[in-house]
Amino acid sequence: MPAYLTHYIFADKNTQKDAEYRNIILLGSQGSDPFFYYGYKIFGSRKLTNENREFGTNIHHIDLTDFFEFMINRINKSNNEEKAVLKAYITGFIMHYCVDRNCHPYVFYRSGFACNKDESKKYAYIHSLFESRIDSLFMKKKGYRKIDPSLATKAKTKCLKIISLAYYDFAREIMKNPSVFPLSFVYAVKDMETANHLLHSKTGTKKKFFEKHFKYSLLNSMSTPKSVNDDSEVDYLNLKHSKWIHPVTGEPSNKSFLDLIENAKYDFDEGIKLLDCKVPTVLKSKILAFVRQINHDGCLVNSRMSFSNCFYTGDFQ
Repeated sequence: MPAYLTHYIFADKNTQKDAEYRNIILLGSQGSDPFFYYGYKIFGSRKLTNENREFGTNIHHIDLTDFFEFMINRINKSNNEEKAVLKAYITGFIMHYCVDRNCHPYVFYRSGFACNKDESKKYAYIHSLFESRIDSLFMKKKGYRKIDPSLATKAKTKCLKIISLAYYDFAREIMKNPSVFPLSFVYAVKDMETANHLLHSKTGTKKKFFEKHFKYSLLNSMSTPKSVNDDSEVDYLNLKHSKWIHPVTGEPSNKSFLDLIENAKYDFDEGIKLLDCKVPTVLKSKILAFVRQINHDGCLVNSRMSFSNCFYTGDFQ
């Protein structure tokens, strides 16, 4: 992902203020990311924690043709509130996917990626550090002084249950995954709210505490800084339009992060048309043409990353 604020801002800017179930669209703009937070509770534990987190990861790496086909057919067969809630959620999910697939190649090139299991913690830290700094800079570029993190996941439980049941059926019927249960997504959203509340540093004091005592942890790297000391050398948003290359294809680009967000808007304008299609056979062909076997990383499914120029040169412990 880009981190949750970038996704929230994209959805907030591209959704009418009086849209029906607007909060569900905003929730949908977080995609399947809530599953990453599944099990982050202050007290107690969740069952099948690793399996549910892995489900969220798998959705990011698969060809989404089957996912969109399943969900949109479900919308077309539903009635009343279920139909409205699922349509709003998938509207937001399409936003999430479009932002990810356009921005992630740049993020991976600039933050690097693990080539073996021993490097996974290091690059998870660097990746989230880069994204949280982008969040802070992008928020200011778009005119937001501050954002309450609860706005990204605010939804009534009955709406969450509708979405959660759809995920359960998709996991069971399409992915043959027995670990996702009917309330998995409900709990994942609640746990994401808990994590975001913990990570959110309104005044910057909490962030300073994380930097001092948990410097090399995801607790620090995922906490959005109040301000970022950017410079022409790092240039997180690539406003100087320096050359970077796609981590898989090696294709060069000088697009800024803001340019990539504009590309995501163009993709979303195309993707949202899928929700108007009612004929299953036609829908399948339209989804195939839209997805083009590109996953959330902005890469062909099962392709391998080879190119990076990591911005981070510091130590990692």
